[in-house]
Amino acid sequence: MMQKSAHVIGALIVLAFLVASFAQGPPRLTLRIDFPNGESREIPPIPDGDVVGIQFLHEGGHYSFGLRLRISDHANELVRVTITTGPQGDGSVLDEVNLTAGGSAVHTDTSPSFGLAILRIDH
Repeated sequence: MMQKSAHVIGALIVLAFLVASFAQGPPRLTLRIDFPNGESREIPPIPDGDVVGIQFLHEGGHYSFGLRLRISDHANELVRVTITTGPQGDGSVLDEVNLTAGGSAVHTDTSPSFGLAILRIDH
């Protein structure tokens, strides 16, 4: 009976940990965008896997991109950003960049090019 109780208690502890982990939701990423005109903007934290739509003017043109952020390596805080046409993230893929949280900005191979940096990941 004592052994069975220990297994039940152990299972309840694991279950409580899993529920607490899921209750927190996905990690949230803070992104900085360095626009072609030299301006930078910090985007409020967004959940892992979500899309950020950006629009800006540059040299008389209006540009719109979707940025899907997905953590590709949790241990090393690596994030893959997929850049698409249109702000919803469901357009054609234009580029993909790999970023390290807290690392330097990486410029996209889009036209126009802009820089992206992951400032932090909140777990």
